[in-house]
Amino acid sequence: PSLDVKNDSRILESLEIFDRWHGKADGRIKVDMSLHAEYTNVDACCLYLGELTKKLGTCMQVHISETAKEHEECIERHGMTPIRYFAEISILFR
Repeated sequence: PSLDVKNDSRILESLEIFDRWHGKADGRIKVDMSLHAEYTNVDACCLYLGELTKKLGTCMQVHISETAKEHEECIERHGMTPIRYFAEISILFR
């Protein structure tokens, strides 16, 4: 099944929270985007959220290589470690 990332309810909710709260309280409130982990997402979502995060000028929260299994399964899926995977699709950008 394909994922319409631009209309995904989780991303739309994140954007709503960002628009409503980011920079409030004289700039003290910061809202980051969040992508749980490589193994709980599809490439399209990772790519879109990475681009969106850059466009918004905010940060990204993501779990990476928390277990050996997660690390090895990412290598099996993508031929690279989770860090390399996220670097290749521009999630790591600061």
